[in-house]
Amino acid sequence: MSIARRKLADHFRRKRPTLPLEMADYVAQPSVSAEDLVDRQLYLQQISQALERLTPNRAEAIALRLFGEFSTAEAAQIMGKSEAAFRMLVSRALDDLRTHLSPTKGGSHDF
Repeated sequence: MSIARRKLADHFRRKRPTLPLEMADYVAQPSVSAEDLVDRQLYLQQISQALERLTPNRAEAIALRLFGEFSTAEAAQIMGKSEAAFRMLVSRALDDLRTHLSPTKGGSHDF
């Protein structure tokens, strides 16, 4: 029984909703409305879902360049590509993201 209880607790602990650290700025500022917070969170979820639809190479390129904050040269070297090939990969990944987030795809936003 105790093993099952711990497994259940672990399950719910993993499912606990959390906010990213970046959202702390918005929570601490009373001037930001709850509606704006919800809109921003929904938009971030849309971006996350769009990133999951990218090919693995394009997703990795975006992750290294934008989220990992590597320079183009560093990220290209990590991926074993020339800088020109890496730039093209990032450009195509951003085009894919724009397509997935376009209003015709249900990704309307004001950000």
